[in-house]
Amino acid sequence: LRYVDGSVFSTVCNVVVLLNLGTMALAPTLPDLGTAFKVMDHIFLMWYVFELLAKTAYHQKNLFFGAPAVVWWNWLDLSIVVSGVIDQWIVALLAFINGGHLAIDTSYFKMLRALRLFRLMRFFKILRAFLKSDLAWTEGDFFQTFMACVIAANGIIMS
Repeated sequence: LRYVDGSVFSTVCNVVVLLNLGTMALAPTLPDLGTAFKVMDHIFLMWYVFELLAKTAYHQKNLFFGAPAVVWWNWLDLSIVVSGVIDQWIVALLAFINGGHLAIDTSYFKMLRALRLFRLMRFFKILRAFLKSDLAWTEGDFFQTFMACVIAANGIIMS
């Protein structure tokens, strides 16, 4: 399970987050594809559950207990995943069991809908990856030359 700390797994996780954020942005503009977006939401949630379980299996108690600067990201992931599981799976299962409607006071579940806002916090996972990354390559000659060419091309095109 060492792969959970590897760059490939982190890259895949970040790509999934970006795709998820993209679908969240597109869903309101494409209401005809509502069912497809719901399916994608379930696929993304399955990935997040897998990711959290894999990290928990590898890091065990150290995933949630340790230096606050490190573990708060894991607590954020946990809160996002738990709110998603409650909202997408448990509430839906309770409604299905009760013939399509909830036979209990739904005011609590309306409050849980607000937890969907936690999904937007997945952006912080991308920010974390950026903050932890080694950007020394941006100081190299190749990158500096490339950026100078981009700026020059932009200056020519814009004038």
